[in-house]
Amino acid sequence: HIQRSTAYDGRYVFNLVGGYELVFPKKYVSMNFGLNFTYAGGSPYVPFDVNKTLQTHTTQYDWENAYNVRRKDYARLSLRVGVKRNYKKLSTEMYFDLQYRDDYTTIFIERIDVTTGEIIDTRKMGFYPMGSIKLNF
Repeated sequence: HIQRSTAYDGRYVFNLVGGYELVFPKKYVSMNFGLNFTYAGGSPYVPFDVNKTLQTHTTQYDWENAYNVRRKDYARLSLRVGVKRNYKKLSTEMYFDLQYRDDYTTIFIERIDVTTGEIIDTRKMGFYPMGSIKLNF
């Protein structure tokens, strides 16, 4: 019987969240500012068995070390700026988020070259802006 961690065991997550709302009561408008910082432990994974892959020319995994190795820790910083407007039967919210993730975001695709043994990963982008509009009835 072998006990192992799982792919979702990051061991720890640290979140720091703050915000401020500036209200203009006569115009039924408010401006929102928010800041979010997340730092999380790297997730465990099943590594490639490079030697077996080179011998067989097919992808082979090192199941003996499954989930014993971990990816790099994850950090994300997000800044949000938004405007909310209240009407009699409706409110609208418009937000603009600027999110930055350090060099390691998440590995989107990881593969091994079966002829050279080189491990190639494709990562999701580190910085991206995102806008949203919300209508409340």
